[in-house]
Amino acid sequence: MSIRHRALDLLAWVLARTPLWLGELWAWALAWVWWTVLPVRKGVALDNIGQALPELGVTARARMLRRSLHDLALGYVELLRCLRRPELFEPTCRAENLERLTRRQEQGLPCLVLQGHFGSFDLVMLAMGRGRGMDLSCIVKAPTDPWAAALVERARVARGVELIPPRHCMDRVYRGLEQGRVVIFAADQRFNEGILAPFLGRPALTGTGLAAAARRSGVPVFLVWQWREGRGRHVMHVSPPLDLTWTDDAEADIARATVQFNDALSACVRERPHGWLWLHKRWRL
Repeated sequence: MSIRHRALDLLAWVLARTPLWLGELWAWALAWVWWTVLPVRKGVALDNIGQALPELGVTARARMLRRSLHDLALGYVELLRCLRRPELFEPTCRAENLERLTRRQEQGLPCLVLQGHFGSFDLVMLAMGRGRGMDLSCIVKAPTDPWAAALVERARVARGVELIPPRHCMDRVYRGLEQGRVVIFAADQRFNEGILAPFLGRPALTGTGLAAAARRSGVPVFLVWQWREGRGRHVMHVSPPLDLTWTDDAEADIARATVQFNDALSACVRERPHGWLWLHKRWRL
């Protein structure tokens, strides 16, 4: 194990035992360091938010991005605390309309979920799992860093969530639907093999796997998004099934549904822009 990974293990051990008020101060400090000292992808984030939300002034954009990074960092402090004490998962995340999914699970029926990188997405996804009585599969890109990959694997095992790599994932998606699982697509990130569809008013490469799975299976698609209510308090909201139309033209159907998905995610970003992950190179073609 490298010195870096040993240091990260020590940091994770400390943060898992850190009071939330102190974790919040640490998150604000990290946001300040990112903005002033180590601005990794700061330019990307500023360009993203400037073009997506041009009505915001320069000061408002800066404040929003610092808050976004603070919330992201604090979310991982909360996640480490919950992994140490799993009984914290449920009280940390309040669910709105979760019965839209759990009723189908009780009947052995599958669900497709449209989700994005809003709020503390890892924490909330894990809170949806074993403790809420749902069998989850999530299409996610595995971290390339071995330490981060080990943390993700530990979280998956703790909460019984199946993680599916995005490439060549559809066989496992259909298998999960046949087993009555809730299959989550985090569909707000750039996908090299996707189609161009508007996202926040700009063409963006977007994966079509969710639309293809919904068309082929007939399983309804629910938008689930999450936001922070305060320190140690999160909300996950399950919207009604999206109104999708299928015809004899598969290519047109999939393109149209993909645009609908981007529209739904864009509306969430506009409602709570500080809660989205602006660091991603979403619009790179």
